[in-house]
Amino acid sequence: MQGIIATVIIAVIATASALVAAYFVVNIAMLYSKVELFEIQSIYVTRLLNGTYKISFSMMNKGTRNIIIDTVLINGKPIEDYSSSFSMDKKNIKPGGKVEVNVYINLSPGTAVEIAVTTNMGVKHVATVRLP
Repeated sequence: MQGIIATVIIAVIATASALVAAYFVVNIAMLYSKVELFEIQSIYVTRLLNGTYKISFSMMNKGTRNIIIDTVLINGKPIEDYSSSFSMDKKNIKPGGKVEVNVYINLSPGTAVEIAVTTNMGVKHVATVRLP
C-alpha cells in the first residue's frame, strides 16, 4: 500500500514539474517572438499654392508589438535642416493601428525626397518620392 502511495506522489510531483517547465518555456518563447512589421501603405505629393510641397503617407503596424516612432528624416537629415514641418496623428501605434504623416517641405520640382521613419527598436522604414 505504501508503495502505491509513494508512486502516486512521485507521479503528481513529476507532472506538476513538467507543467511548470512547459509554462516557463512557452512564456519565454512568446516574449522573444514579437515581430515589428511596419508598412508604408500609401504616399502622395501635393503642391500647395505657396510653392510648398505636402508629402502625405500612411503607415500600418502589421506586427505583434507596439511601435513607437522615434525620428523622421528627410534625405538622411532631420526635418529642421530643411525648414520644414510635419504632423503626425500619433507616435505610439498598436498592432493593427495606422498613422498618417504629413511633411511640408520647400524644395525644387523634380527633386527626389527620401523619407525615413525610425522606430524605437532602431528599424528604419524608407519611402522615396519625386516632387512633381
